[in-house]
Amino acid sequence: MTANSLIISNSGLQAATIRVPDPLARSAAVGARRQPRSSPREVTRGESPPAVAKKDGGAIVDWLSFTFPAEHLHGDGVLALRNELEAATGCKYYIEETNGKYGFTTGYRFYAVRWVGATPTCVPFCEYAFGGESQQGRAYVSITGAGCSLVSDWNVVHRFLHLVQARITRVDLAVDFMNGEFDLERARAAYIDGLFKNGGRQPGANFVDDLNTGSGKTLYIGNRTNGKVTRIYEKGKQLGNPDSKWTRFETELHNRDRHIPFDIVIRPSDYWVGQHKISENLIDAAAERIKTLTSEQEITIERLRRYLRLAYGRLLHVIRLTDGDNFNAEQVFKELEMHGIPRRLEKTALHFLNTGQPAPVPIGATHAN
Repeated sequence: MTANSLIISNSGLQAATIRVPDPLARSAAVGARRQPRSSPREVTRGESPPAVAKKDGGAIVDWLSFTFPAEHLHGDGVLALRNELEAATGCKYYIEETNGKYGFTTGYRFYAVRWVGATPTCVPFCEYAFGGESQQGRAYVSITGAGCSLVSDWNVVHRFLHLVQARITRVDLAVDFMNGEFDLERARAAYIDGLFKNGGRQPGANFVDDLNTGSGKTLYIGNRTNGKVTRIYEKGKQLGNPDSKWTRFETELHNRDRHIPFDIVIRPSDYWVGQHKISENLIDAAAERIKTLTSEQEITIERLRRYLRLAYGRLLHVIRLTDGDNFNAEQVFKELEMHGIPRRLEKTALHFLNTGQPAPVPIGATHAN
């Protein structure tokens, strides 16, 4: 092992090495990227000092994709990545081999696993892919929104990005307003007033109206093909509560003509503020992460209860009439109950219903659908 290597080993797993690039070579590479004619522009952050960023509130990372030289994850890269994910989330993982994508020939899907009673609950956490001549030796990781919500220590992710000399290709920063502190009407007015301009230019916009059906409106600003698009939408209504005031303000950034710094994962509020003029006046009203997860679970459960009543309410009524004096609600409930978690609740179940610790899950375990 060289001085520029780090051995990662956890839970008795096979050791795997992350190669750390020579710092002098890395500095030269960074300097080359900063040549004025060839380097992409830097993603900006807000002018507020770090102390202003709230620990539990403010912006969250809601999607993260990055590439890196596959050789920097030396040895068994799948095991090394799993160790890093366990350190960042405290979860165990099912790892399922998949077909390659985006030109990569080999792929794996990681499922975060926690136990609810005697039942393992799995949520797709990230995709990992590598191989293929067109990729020129690079590997790819993409962490979903549900996966990002499970990361308890973004410093682990930040360190990993540095160690493998990653290049962030996409990151989504989101802020939630639970009680109408910022809504679609204010967003539309701010757009008309030029508070979403980029470099003095008004970006394109598209407004999707639900025509007061209660399914939720969305305002799109910018274009993904240009590397930056903002979505402001009625999150609570989208989840199924037509009376909800919950609005999400989300900006999706790609590395097209821009360099996305690693600090964005540990200071998301600062960078979210830097994306639009209006943002700096809104960050203090942002909800804490635990509140958004709680609201998402409450709205989803209520929606599923309505579906349950519509689908099986009459059947339960007939069972009660048929059983007459022998009707036992608890017995009927036990007969109908099934162990497991509905897919729509998998994400929040990992946060609120964890009641046990699973045994280590081997690579290649099949994820039950």
